[in-house]
Amino acid sequence: MAYRKKIMGLTLISELLCIYFLFFQAFVVLAGDDMHSHAPAANVGVASGAPKIHEYVLPRKNCLPYGIDIDSQGRIWYSAQAANLIGYLDPKTGQIKEFDIPSAAALPKSDWKYDPVNKETPKPEDTYNIFSVGSPGELIVDPEDRVWFVQILGNSLGMFDPKTEKFIEYQIPTSDSQPYSLVSDKNNNIWFVERNANKIGKLDFSVKKVIEYSFPGGNHRLSSIAADDSGGIWVTDIADNSLGLFKPSEGKMKRFPVYENVSQPQAIVLDQQGRPWFVLAKARKIGMLEPKTGQMSFALIPGYNSVPQDIALDAKGRVWYVDSMRNQIGYFDPNTARFDEWGIPTTNSQPMQMVLDKDGNIWFTESDRNANKIAKLVVSSND
Repeated sequence: MAYRKKIMGLTLISELLCIYFLFFQAFVVLAGDDMHSHAPAANVGVASGAPKIHEYVLPRKNCLPYGIDIDSQGRIWYSAQAANLIGYLDPKTGQIKEFDIPSAAALPKSDWKYDPVNKETPKPEDTYNIFSVGSPGELIVDPEDRVWFVQILGNSLGMFDPKTEKFIEYQIPTSDSQPYSLVSDKNNNIWFVERNANKIGKLDFSVKKVIEYSFPGGNHRLSSIAADDSGGIWVTDIADNSLGLFKPSEGKMKRFPVYENVSQPQAIVLDQQGRPWFVLAKARKIGMLEPKTGQMSFALIPGYNSVPQDIALDAKGRVWYVDSMRNQIGYFDPNTARFDEWGIPTTNSQPMQMVLDKDGNIWFTESDRNANKIAKLVVSSND
Protein backbone atom coordinates (compact mmCIF):
# COMPACT_ATOMS: atom_id res chain seq x y z
CA MET A 1 0.00 0.00 0.00
CA ALA A 2 1.17 3.52 -0.75
CA TYR A 3 1.64 6.31 1.75
CA ARG A 4 -0.85 8.63 0.17
CA LYS A 5 -3.95 8.84 2.30
CA LYS A 6 -2.55 9.05 5.82
CA ILE A 7 0.92 9.70 7.28
CA MET A 8 2.11 10.09 10.86
CA GLY A 9 3.66 13.15 12.46
CA LEU A 10 1.69 16.12 11.11
CA THR A 11 2.19 19.27 13.17
CA LEU A 12 -0.69 21.60 13.84
CA ILE A 13 -0.62 24.38 11.29
CA SER A 14 -2.43 26.69 13.67
CA GLU A 15 0.65 26.84 15.88
CA LEU A 16 2.56 28.51 13.06
CA LEU A 17 0.29 31.36 12.21
CA CYS A 18 1.78 33.69 14.81
CA ILE A 19 5.14 33.73 12.99
CA TYR A 20 5.66 36.79 10.89
CA PHE A 21 7.56 36.61 7.59
CA LEU A 22 8.13 39.65 5.35
CA PHE A 23 8.71 40.05 1.60
CA PHE A 24 7.11 36.81 0.44
CA GLN A 25 4.19 35.99 -1.84
CA ALA A 26 2.37 33.31 0.11
CA PHE A 27 -0.04 33.98 2.93
CA VAL A 28 -2.25 31.94 5.22
CA VAL A 29 -5.95 32.62 5.73
CA LEU A 30 -8.13 31.37 8.57
CA ALA A 31 -11.83 30.87 7.94
CA GLY A 32 -14.58 29.42 10.08
CA ASP A 33 -18.33 29.64 10.04
CA ASP A 34 -18.24 33.22 11.26
CA MET A 35 -14.69 34.40 10.74
CA HIS A 36 -12.47 35.31 7.81
CA SER A 37 -9.21 36.89 8.91
CA HIS A 38 -5.74 37.17 7.42
CA ALA A 39 -2.66 35.74 9.09
CA PRO A 40 1.04 36.47 8.50
CA ALA A 41 2.80 35.63 5.28
CA ALA A 42 4.64 32.35 4.74
CA ASN A 43 8.24 31.91 3.69
CA VAL A 44 8.59 31.15 -0.01
CA GLY A 45 11.67 29.86 -1.74
CA VAL A 46 13.12 27.57 -4.34
CA ALA A 47 14.75 24.46 -2.91
CA SER A 48 18.52 24.65 -2.85
CA GLY A 49 20.75 22.05 -4.43
CA ALA A 50 19.95 19.85 -7.40
CA PRO A 51 17.31 17.28 -6.50
CA LYS A 52 17.14 14.21 -8.67
CA ILE A 53 14.06 13.79 -10.81
CA HIS A 54 14.06 10.57 -12.79
CA GLU A 55 11.62 10.26 -15.70
CA TYR A 56 10.49 6.99 -17.27
CA VAL A 57 9.02 7.09 -20.78
CA LEU A 58 6.01 4.82 -21.20
CA PRO A 59 5.93 2.47 -24.20
CA ARG A 60 2.43 3.32 -25.48
CA LYS A 61 2.55 6.67 -27.26
CA ASN A 62 0.10 9.41 -26.33
CA CYS A 63 -1.33 7.21 -23.57
CA LEU A 64 -2.06 10.03 -21.08
CA PRO A 65 -0.93 8.52 -17.74
CA TYR A 66 -3.14 9.70 -14.91
CA GLY A 67 -3.71 7.66 -11.70
CA ILE A 68 -0.79 6.25 -9.70
CA ASP A 69 -0.19 4.04 -6.64
CA ILE A 70 2.37 1.56 -5.26
CA ASP A 71 1.99 -2.11 -4.31
CA SER A 72 3.72 -4.10 -1.56
CA GLN A 73 6.54 -5.07 -3.93
CA GLY A 74 7.32 -1.43 -4.68
CA ARG A 75 5.92 -1.56 -8.21
CA ILE A 76 4.47 1.70 -9.50
CA TRP A 77 1.01 1.16 -10.96
CA TYR A 78 -0.57 3.71 -13.28
CA SER A 79 -3.64 4.19 -15.46
CA ALA A 80 -3.46 5.46 -19.04
CA GLN A 81 -6.62 7.30 -20.01
CA ALA A 82 -6.13 7.54 -23.76
CA ALA A 83 -4.76 4.01 -24.17
CA ASN A 84 -7.38 2.36 -21.94
CA LEU A 85 -4.89 0.33 -19.96
CA ILE A 86 -3.22 -0.02 -16.61
CA GLY A 87 0.41 -0.91 -16.14
CA TYR A 88 3.29 -0.97 -13.73
CA LEU A 89 6.89 0.14 -13.59
CA ASP A 90 9.30 -1.95 -11.52
CA PRO A 91 11.91 0.55 -10.25
CA LYS A 92 14.29 -2.29 -9.34
CA THR A 93 14.55 -3.62 -12.90
CA GLY A 94 13.16 -0.79 -15.03
CA GLN A 95 10.60 -3.22 -16.48
CA ILE A 96 7.29 -1.79 -17.64
CA LYS A 97 4.34 -4.10 -18.20
CA GLU A 98 0.93 -3.01 -19.44
CA PHE A 99 -2.51 -4.63 -19.51
CA ASP A 100 -5.32 -3.59 -21.87
CA ILE A 101 -8.71 -3.18 -20.22
CA PRO A 102 -11.02 -5.76 -21.85
CA SER A 103 -14.10 -3.54 -22.16
CA ALA A 104 -12.12 -1.07 -24.28
CA ALA A 105 -9.97 -3.60 -26.18
CA ALA A 106 -11.86 -3.18 -29.45
CA LEU A 107 -11.26 0.57 -29.67
CA PRO A 108 -8.92 1.72 -32.47
CA LYS A 109 -5.35 2.64 -31.66
CA SER A 110 -3.11 4.85 -33.75
CA ASP A 111 0.22 6.64 -33.74
CA TRP A 112 -0.91 8.97 -36.53
CA LYS A 113 0.51 12.49 -36.55
CA TYR A 114 -0.41 15.42 -38.78
CA ASP A 115 1.99 15.99 -41.68
CA PRO A 116 2.29 19.80 -42.12
CA VAL A 117 4.12 19.43 -45.47
CA ASN A 118 1.77 17.06 -47.28
CA LYS A 119 -1.21 18.12 -45.18
CA GLU A 120 -2.46 14.57 -45.02
CA THR A 121 -5.56 13.76 -43.05
CA PRO A 122 -5.89 10.50 -41.16
CA LYS A 123 -7.63 7.49 -42.63
CA PRO A 124 -10.78 6.35 -40.81
CA GLU A 125 -8.95 3.44 -39.24
CA ASP A 126 -6.27 5.82 -37.97
CA THR A 127 -8.60 8.22 -36.18
CA TYR A 128 -7.23 9.12 -32.77
CA ASN A 129 -9.61 10.01 -29.97
CA ILE A 130 -7.81 11.02 -26.78
CA PHE A 131 -10.91 10.45 -24.65
CA SER A 132 -12.54 7.30 -25.95
CA VAL A 133 -14.94 4.97 -24.18
CA GLY A 134 -13.25 3.64 -21.08
CA SER A 135 -10.90 6.38 -19.95
CA PRO A 136 -9.44 4.87 -16.74
CA GLY A 137 -8.88 7.58 -14.16
CA GLU A 138 -7.75 7.44 -10.55
CA LEU A 139 -6.19 4.18 -9.36
CA ILE A 140 -5.46 2.60 -5.95
CA VAL A 141 -3.84 -0.63 -4.73
CA ASP A 142 -5.54 -2.53 -1.89
CA PRO A 143 -3.79 -4.55 0.89
CA GLU A 144 -3.94 -7.69 -1.28
CA ASP A 145 -2.19 -5.85 -4.13
CA ARG A 146 -5.32 -5.81 -6.26
CA VAL A 147 -5.49 -2.73 -8.45
CA TRP A 148 -8.74 -0.76 -8.45
CA PHE A 149 -9.60 1.98 -10.94
CA VAL A 150 -12.53 3.99 -12.24
CA GLN A 151 -13.58 4.16 -15.89
CA ILE A 152 -14.67 7.77 -16.27
CA LEU A 153 -16.47 7.36 -19.59
CA GLY A 154 -16.89 3.60 -19.36
CA ASN A 155 -19.05 4.19 -16.26
CA SER A 156 -17.61 1.33 -14.26
CA LEU A 157 -15.40 0.38 -11.35
CA GLY A 158 -12.61 -1.97 -12.38
CA MET A 159 -10.35 -4.39 -10.52
CA PHE A 160 -7.19 -6.07 -11.81
CA ASP A 161 -5.60 -8.99 -9.98
CA PRO A 162 -1.86 -9.15 -10.79
CA LYS A 163 -1.69 -12.76 -9.58
CA THR A 164 -4.11 -14.00 -12.22
CA GLU A 165 -3.80 -11.05 -14.63
CA LYS A 166 -7.59 -10.97 -14.83
CA PHE A 167 -9.94 -7.97 -14.86
CA ILE A 168 -13.36 -7.65 -13.25
CA GLU A 169 -15.57 -4.65 -13.99
CA TYR A 170 -18.60 -3.53 -12.00
CA GLN A 171 -21.11 -1.38 -13.86
CA ILE A 172 -22.46 1.67 -12.05
CA PRO A 173 -26.29 1.80 -11.95
CA THR A 174 -26.52 5.50 -12.86
CA SER A 175 -25.68 6.01 -16.53
CA ASP A 176 -22.98 8.51 -17.47
CA SER A 177 -22.13 9.04 -13.80
CA GLN A 178 -18.45 9.78 -14.53
CA PRO A 179 -16.77 8.04 -11.58
CA TYR A 180 -13.72 10.15 -10.85
CA SER A 181 -11.91 9.43 -7.57
CA LEU A 182 -11.85 6.36 -5.32
CA VAL A 183 -10.61 5.20 -1.92
CA SER A 184 -10.49 2.04 0.19
CA ASP A 185 -11.95 2.33 3.71
CA LYS A 186 -10.75 0.58 6.89
CA ASN A 187 -12.83 -2.50 5.96
CA ASN A 188 -11.36 -2.55 2.44
CA ASN A 189 -14.62 -1.43 0.84
CA ILE A 190 -14.17 0.68 -2.28
CA TRP A 191 -15.84 4.10 -2.32
CA PHE A 192 -15.91 6.53 -5.24
CA VAL A 193 -17.45 9.81 -6.33
CA GLU A 194 -19.79 10.13 -9.31
CA ARG A 195 -18.88 13.54 -10.64
CA ASN A 196 -21.77 13.82 -13.08
CA ALA A 197 -24.50 12.35 -10.88
CA ASN A 198 -24.41 14.08 -7.46
CA LYS A 199 -23.67 10.72 -5.84
CA ILE A 200 -21.05 8.64 -4.12
CA GLY A 201 -20.84 4.91 -4.71
CA LYS A 202 -19.69 1.92 -2.72
CA LEU A 203 -18.87 -1.56 -3.94
CA ASP A 204 -20.64 -4.02 -1.64
CA PHE A 205 -18.44 -7.12 -1.65
CA SER A 206 -21.14 -9.30 -0.09
CA VAL A 207 -23.38 -8.99 -3.16
CA LYS A 208 -20.77 -7.79 -5.68
CA LYS A 209 -22.89 -4.76 -6.50
CA VAL A 210 -22.49 -1.01 -6.47
CA ILE A 211 -24.62 0.86 -3.93
CA GLU A 212 -25.21 4.57 -4.54
CA TYR A 213 -25.91 7.44 -2.13
CA SER A 214 -27.42 10.66 -3.49
CA PHE A 215 -26.31 14.07 -2.24
CA PRO A 216 -29.18 16.16 -0.90
CA GLY A 217 -30.14 19.50 -2.42
CA GLY A 218 -28.60 21.74 -5.03
CA ASN A 219 -26.08 21.09 -7.75
CA HIS A 220 -22.91 19.19 -6.89
CA ARG A 221 -19.78 18.22 -8.77
CA LEU A 222 -17.80 15.88 -6.57
CA SER A 223 -14.08 15.72 -7.25
CA SER A 224 -12.07 13.75 -4.67
CA ILE A 225 -12.69 11.30 -1.82
CA ALA A 226 -10.99 10.09 1.38
CA ALA A 227 -11.97 7.74 4.24
CA ASP A 228 -11.32 8.27 7.95
CA ASP A 229 -10.82 5.72 10.76
CA SER A 230 -14.36 6.13 12.09
CA GLY A 231 -15.92 5.10 8.79
CA GLY A 232 -16.62 8.63 7.59
CA ILE A 233 -16.28 9.43 3.89
CA TRP A 234 -14.90 12.86 2.99
CA VAL A 235 -15.44 14.49 -0.40
CA THR A 236 -14.63 17.75 -2.13
CA ASP A 237 -17.38 19.50 -4.09
CA ILE A 238 -16.37 21.91 -6.85
CA ALA A 239 -19.86 23.20 -7.70
CA ASP A 240 -20.91 23.69 -4.08
CA ASN A 241 -17.47 25.06 -3.12
CA SER A 242 -17.35 22.89 -0.02
CA LEU A 243 -16.11 19.79 1.74
CA GLY A 244 -18.57 17.12 2.78
CA LEU A 245 -18.52 14.38 5.41
CA PHE A 246 -20.81 11.41 4.81
CA LYS A 247 -21.42 9.00 7.69
CA PRO A 248 -22.78 5.74 6.25
CA SER A 249 -23.94 4.49 9.65
CA GLU A 250 -26.21 7.53 9.99
CA GLY A 251 -26.95 8.17 6.34
CA LYS A 252 -26.19 11.84 6.93
CA MET A 253 -24.03 14.40 5.16
CA LYS A 254 -22.37 17.36 6.90
CA ARG A 255 -21.27 20.27 4.77
CA PHE A 256 -18.21 22.49 5.40
CA PRO A 257 -18.31 25.61 3.16
CA VAL A 258 -15.02 26.93 1.81
CA TYR A 259 -14.92 30.71 2.28
CA GLU A 260 -13.00 31.36 -0.91
CA ASN A 261 -15.32 32.19 -3.80
CA VAL A 262 -15.25 29.68 -6.68
CA SER A 263 -12.10 28.14 -5.23
CA GLN A 264 -12.54 24.66 -6.76
CA PRO A 265 -11.67 22.31 -3.88
CA GLN A 266 -10.24 19.15 -5.39
CA ALA A 267 -7.71 16.55 -4.17
CA ILE A 268 -8.10 15.61 -0.49
CA VAL A 269 -6.11 13.52 2.03
CA LEU A 270 -6.37 12.98 5.79
CA ASP A 271 -3.61 13.34 8.37
CA GLN A 272 -3.10 11.17 11.46
CA GLN A 273 -5.44 13.40 13.47
CA GLY A 274 -8.18 12.85 10.90
CA ARG A 275 -7.97 16.40 9.56
CA PRO A 276 -8.60 16.87 5.83
CA TRP A 277 -5.94 18.60 3.74
CA PHE A 278 -6.99 19.68 0.27
CA VAL A 279 -6.08 21.86 -2.70
CA LEU A 280 -8.04 24.78 -4.08
CA ALA A 281 -7.23 24.61 -7.78
CA LYS A 282 -8.60 28.02 -8.74
CA ALA A 283 -7.72 29.86 -5.53
CA ARG A 284 -4.11 28.52 -5.72
CA LYS A 285 -4.10 27.36 -2.11
CA ILE A 286 -3.57 24.41 0.19
CA GLY A 287 -6.24 24.10 2.84
CA MET A 288 -6.70 22.27 6.13
CA LEU A 289 -9.97 21.74 8.00
CA GLU A 290 -10.33 21.21 11.73
CA PRO A 291 -13.50 19.05 11.77
CA LYS A 292 -14.40 19.71 15.42
CA THR A 293 -14.56 23.48 15.00
CA GLY A 294 -15.14 23.90 11.27
CA GLN A 295 -12.13 26.22 11.14
CA MET A 296 -10.11 26.20 7.93
CA SER A 297 -6.52 27.32 7.37
CA PHE A 298 -5.02 28.16 3.99
CA ALA A 299 -1.55 28.68 2.54
CA LEU A 300 -1.15 30.46 -0.80
CA ILE A 301 1.00 28.54 -3.29
CA PRO A 302 3.74 30.60 -5.01
CA GLY A 303 3.05 31.80 -8.54
CA TYR A 304 0.18 33.92 -9.83
CA ASN A 305 -1.05 31.13 -12.13
CA SER A 306 -0.58 28.03 -9.96
CA VAL A 307 -2.98 25.12 -10.49
CA PRO A 308 -2.42 22.45 -7.81
CA GLN A 309 -3.72 19.07 -8.96
CA ASP A 310 -2.91 16.55 -6.24
CA ILE A 311 -1.73 16.44 -2.63
CA ALA A 312 0.11 14.03 -0.33
CA LEU A 313 1.52 14.10 3.21
CA ASP A 314 4.94 12.77 4.19
CA ALA A 315 6.33 11.48 7.50
CA LYS A 316 7.78 14.90 8.36
CA GLY A 317 4.39 16.57 8.10
CA ARG A 318 5.18 18.28 4.81
CA VAL A 319 2.32 18.79 2.38
CA TRP A 320 3.35 17.84 -1.16
CA TYR A 321 1.59 18.98 -4.33
CA VAL A 322 2.00 19.00 -8.10
CA ASP A 323 1.26 22.13 -10.12
CA SER A 324 0.15 21.43 -13.69
CA MET A 325 0.20 25.03 -14.90
CA ARG A 326 3.70 25.95 -13.71
CA ASN A 327 5.11 22.45 -14.25
CA GLN A 328 6.34 22.20 -10.67
CA ILE A 329 6.42 19.77 -7.79
CA GLY A 330 6.79 21.15 -4.29
CA TYR A 331 5.79 21.06 -0.67
CA PHE A 332 4.53 23.31 2.09
CA ASP A 333 6.15 22.75 5.49
CA PRO A 334 3.77 23.79 8.31
CA ASN A 335 6.67 23.65 10.79
CA THR A 336 8.50 26.51 9.06
CA ALA A 337 5.68 28.05 6.97
CA ARG A 338 7.95 27.52 3.98
CA PHE A 339 7.34 26.43 0.39
CA ASP A 340 10.02 24.62 -1.62
CA GLU A 341 9.57 23.78 -5.30
CA TRP A 342 11.35 22.06 -8.18
CA GLY A 343 10.81 22.39 -11.91
CA ILE A 344 9.98 19.20 -13.80
CA PRO A 345 12.56 18.47 -16.55
CA THR A 346 10.00 17.80 -19.29
CA THR A 347 8.39 21.03 -20.48
CA ASN A 348 4.63 21.30 -19.95
CA SER A 349 4.49 17.76 -18.59
CA GLN A 350 1.06 18.27 -16.96
CA PRO A 351 1.68 16.45 -13.66
CA MET A 352 -1.60 15.01 -12.42
CA GLN A 353 -1.43 12.54 -9.53
CA MET A 354 1.23 11.61 -7.01
CA VAL A 355 2.14 9.04 -4.36
CA LEU A 356 4.94 8.53 -1.80
CA ASP A 357 6.96 5.32 -1.62
CA LYS A 358 8.21 3.74 1.62
CA ASP A 359 11.43 5.78 1.43
CA GLY A 360 9.55 9.06 1.14
CA ASN A 361 10.29 9.60 -2.54
CA ILE A 362 7.58 11.18 -4.67
CA TRP A 363 6.21 9.45 -7.77
CA PHE A 364 3.88 11.27 -10.15
CA THR A 365 2.31 10.99 -13.59
CA GLU A 366 3.12 13.35 -16.47
CA SER A 367 -0.10 13.34 -18.45
CA ASP A 368 0.67 15.56 -21.44
CA ARG A 369 0.61 13.47 -24.63
CA ASN A 370 4.11 14.69 -25.52
CA ALA A 371 5.42 13.86 -22.05
CA ASN A 372 3.89 10.44 -21.54
CA LYS A 373 5.99 9.61 -18.48
CA ILE A 374 6.13 8.44 -14.90
CA ALA A 375 8.53 10.49 -12.77
CA LYS A 376 10.25 10.16 -9.40
CA LEU A 377 11.57 12.95 -7.20
CA VAL A 378 14.26 11.48 -4.94
CA VAL A 379 13.76 12.92 -1.46
CA SER A 380 15.44 10.25 0.66
CA SER A 381 19.09 9.19 0.75
CA ASN A 382 18.08 5.80 -0.62
CA ASP A 383 18.12 6.02 -4.41
